[in-house]
Amino acid sequence: MVAPGPRHAARVPPNEENAVPDRTPADRGFFASLFDLNFTSFITLRFIKIIYGIALVLIGLATLVFFIAGLSRGGVTAVASFFLVPLAGLAYLVVARIYLELIAVLFRIGENTTKITAALGGGSDRAETLRA
Repeated sequence: MVAPGPRHAARVPPNEENAVPDRTPADRGFFASLFDLNFTSFITLRFIKIIYGIALVLIGLATLVFFIAGLSRGGVTAVASFFLVPLAGLAYLVVARIYLELIAVLFRIGENTTKITAALGGGSDRAETLRA
């Protein structure tokens, strides 16, 4: 049994040196992020809902077109398209969703790493050393 106590014993108390800035790169406006030449803020997460919506519409339309085309051919093709086309459309939706979630996770990891670095007061000395 684990003794009760602080979960993270190495917490750094906040002070002026390691305070998290009020405005993070993620809080910038769209155009400020778009023209950020240092790539400290990202616009991808702002568009991921729109990209997924477009993917939903395009995959849905393609599925409908293939479904109608398969049914219009008749015979075995109609029966096969009745079962296989919706499954293929669903599979494409799942793949699109997983791909976009992967992109979102990678960008959120980057944002959270930046926040953690800022909260711990690290990174600025090392960044200056790397730039020199």
